[in-house]
Amino acid sequence: MKYKLISIVLLVLLTISLFQTGWLSADEHPGAIEDKPFTFGTFREIAQTSSDSVVNISTRTVVQPSAHPRHQRRSPFEDFFGDDFFRFFFEPQRRPRTLQSLGSGVIIDTEGYILTNYHVIRDVDEVTVTLLNGDTYEATIIGTDAETDIGLIKIEPTETLQPIPLGDSDIVIAGDWVMAIGNPFGFGHTVTVGVVSATKRSMVIPRDELPYQDFIQTDASINPGNSGGPLLDIHGRLIGINTVIASRTGQSAGIGFAIPINLVKPLLSDLKERGSVVRGWMGVTIQSITKELQDALKLSSTEGALIAEVVKDAPADQAGIKPRDVIISFDGTPIRDSSHLSQVVAGTPVDKRVRVELMRDGKKQTVTLRVGTRPGTMDSLHDTPGLAADFGMTVQNITDDIARQLRLDSADGVLITEISPGSPADRADLSRGDIILEINRTAVKNVDDYRAAVADIEPGEGAVLYIQRGQSRIFVAIRPENN
Repeated sequence: MKYKLISIVLLVLLTISLFQTGWLSADEHPGAIEDKPFTFGTFREIAQTSSDSVVNISTRTVVQPSAHPRHQRRSPFEDFFGDDFFRFFFEPQRRPRTLQSLGSGVIIDTEGYILTNYHVIRDVDEVTVTLLNGDTYEATIIGTDAETDIGLIKIEPTETLQPIPLGDSDIVIAGDWVMAIGNPFGFGHTVTVGVVSATKRSMVIPRDELPYQDFIQTDASINPGNSGGPLLDIHGRLIGINTVIASRTGQSAGIGFAIPINLVKPLLSDLKERGSVVRGWMGVTIQSITKELQDALKLSSTEGALIAEVVKDAPADQAGIKPRDVIISFDGTPIRDSSHLSQVVAGTPVDKRVRVELMRDGKKQTVTLRVGTRPGTMDSLHDTPGLAADFGMTVQNITDDIARQLRLDSADGVLITEISPGSPADRADLSRGDIILEINRTAVKNVDDYRAAVADIEPGEGAVLYIQRGQSRIFVAIRPENN
């Protein structure tokens, strides 16, 4: 028995030794490449080999005083980061002031190109880059993309730079070990480690502030000043650009978000050559499919993107795509949700002809679409006051005056003027100012139409409202109080 126990102990020690020397390694998740054993020295090796690729960024902006000073509009990133380590220096008697900020960046090639966040270099006069060895360079802003919060700057190095290898963020999954390196609170080249907490986070920042979101969430500590720095996998490859944190204090609470590198890669050519990004466009308003919409529209799953509106004469309109269609595949890529479709379309070359698979009234169809160039964003609607209560909301007819005030093409529909807290309308996220155009495919031109459509809803059945919100149209699933 004694010898048997000793044999078991020796076997355990041998197994541990084999793992640490690399003869044995735990299987990585499917899709991982270049399998590498994880040891206690892994993070030390990454820090030593990758820190040369990380830079500290400081910016300077001279702000002239205004004759009528107003509160400056804050960036959504400042709201996440407190002041994102912005330091303001005010001089008396309304003289020009200097705004300084700190951030991070990562070298991606030997020519001196450096990736960072757009909000780090936005509207600045000077950008200074400091390398690990203390050498400093004045940087030139090459290109920016506010819609992904990516910026590309360049220095003219007098030394050999160490670029960081780009990884594959598509194979990253929750639980993977990661490392962040950056310049938090001015403490340059700070290393923190953690895991991937989640992937494909798409509602971190309001969509009108950042249209393209597919964040990697991590608990690796990132703080003000980490913006633009790298998130690395255990091979030392760049898988994300650290961007924002969710925090009530402006400091790390263990919930940080990084832009996946696969979202950045297709942008690099445009940023270098044009200074901005040209994106593909269909000309539709889309939304993800909730369980309520799936049931109400009798769809087989929640996967895909629901077409809520089609812009007249846009590529989708010319291809025959209609509201209520569900896009399930675009150019051979299966579509998960509306955010995924936006990213896939945006990354498709302009003028390319693609096959689009969609579901219409329960039947699969395929159309051919020629991708257009994405124009600017649409305007939003302002609230307006307003009579007839159902679903816990009050609606009124749209008068000619209201239509002119809201810049509507017609007075068809009913205007929501009040929402009762906790009501079905409130739970469905309807808002004052929304205009109801249809209920269960029945056109609603006035309050009488609205009441008739509501009366036709059978007990226990849901309703699908087709509404206009600002310049966009979307579907909303709702259930009456007595259901």
